[in-house]
Amino acid sequence: MTDQYVFEVQFKGKNDNSQIKSRENPLFVIIGGESMTEFSKLQNELKRCDPPVPFKVQYVDEEDDVISIDTEDEFQEFVKMAKKRSSRGLLIRLILDSNISKDVPTLSTSHQSSIDSEDEMFQDVVKNNVKRALKRELEGWREIILQLHSVLL
Repeated sequence: MTDQYVFEVQFKGKNDNSQIKSRENPLFVIIGGESMTEFSKLQNELKRCDPPVPFKVQYVDEEDDVISIDTEDEFQEFVKMAKKRSSRGLLIRLILDSNISKDVPTLSTSHQSSIDSEDEMFQDVVKNNVKRALKRELEGWREIILQLHSVLL
């Protein structure tokens, strides 16, 4: 079972008089400042979840290619590109994937049905934990989004 949450942000450029456009769930904007600090904070929060939540952050570059941000250097490249493109606007995407590994040793049939039932309950607990963690994170990111928007404008 895989649940994928995609948060997508579009910052409108200086030449476009509209406000930040963010779409309703599951789309949202995520990014923070000129340093890796906020990005690292998000990484750490997601790794601390039990089990850790796999995720990736992507942006659309000048050639309209989708680029993933996995390291501080890649994040700094993104910041440079974002400043250059602030007049055109940019797109940022955070993808969280709560795919749960099911590495369960082979068991007899009688034990397997009880494992399946426990596995389903575990998946529900993990899914709810991921949703709660996401909700907490999104509340904190609203301020960061507004700060980035003011830097880009």
